[in-house]
Amino acid sequence: MDAYPQEPVAHGAGGGGRKWLGLVAILVLVVVVAAAGAYFFFAKKDSPEKLQLEKPATPVTGSPASDVDFVGKWSVTTGSEAGYRVREKLARLPASSDAVGRTSDIKGGFTVAKEGDNLVASDIKIEVNMASLKSDEDRRDNRMKTSGLETAKYPTATFTATEPAKISLRDAQSGRGSAEVTGDLTLHGTTKKVTIPLDIQVSGSKIEIAGAKLVVMADYNITPPDVAGIVTVEPSGTLEFKVIFARA
Repeated sequence: MDAYPQEPVAHGAGGGGRKWLGLVAILVLVVVVAAAGAYFFFAKKDSPEKLQLEKPATPVTGSPASDVDFVGKWSVTTGSEAGYRVREKLARLPASSDAVGRTSDIKGGFTVAKEGDNLVASDIKIEVNMASLKSDEDRRDNRMKTSGLETAKYPTATFTATEPAKISLRDAQSGRGSAEVTGDLTLHGTTKKVTIPLDIQVSGSKIEIAGAKLVVMADYNITPPDVAGIVTVEPSGTLEFKVIFARA
C-alpha cells in the first residue's frame, strides 16, 4: 500500500494536464527569449568613453593677452557634443554597460572680461536639441521620444548661468584650468538650480569645456523608461558634455 495514496484522476484529465503544462512551458520560453532579446538589445559590451578633454596638440604658452585674445564673445562651434549616460537593467541585474545618447546640435556662448587676476565669463547660455539625441540603437532613440526624456514633447534642454564663472589668468596662461558654474538647468520642462564643475582647456584659438552632472530623474519629473518590466533604467543618470567655443 502506498504511503501517500493519490487522488483518483478523471478520465481524460491526464491529456488536458499535459497540454496545460505544454502551454505553460511555451509561455515561459517566450518570456525567457523576450528577456534575453531585450537584454542583448539594450546591453552592449562597450559604451562610448565619457566626454572629457584631450591634451591639445599645440598648448598655449605665454600670456593670454599675447597668445589668445580671450576678452569678448565666444560661441559654440563644430566638434561639440552633449548627451546622457544611464545604466539599464535586466530585471534586477545591472547591464554590462551604460546606454549613451549624444548630439552635436548645440548652440550658445558666453562673454569674457578681465577682472584683476581672473578671466570672468558672463551671459553663459547653452541650448541642446534633445530631439536629435542618438544612441547605438534606433529603437531606444524612438522610445526616448515618448518615454523617459520625452524628447518629442520636450525637445530642448538649456543651461543659463545665474552668476559669472571665473578662471585665474595663471591657469589660462598654462592652457588648462577648472571652474564651477551655477545656473538654471531646464530639462524635461522642469528648471532646477545646479552647480556644475568644469574642466577648461585652450587649444589653439579655441576654448574647450567639459563636464558632467548627475541628475536624479524624479527631480525633473522624468519617469525612468520601462520595457514591460524586463528592461528598466536606474532612477538617476548623468548629463555630460564637451563643448568647443570659438570667437564670435
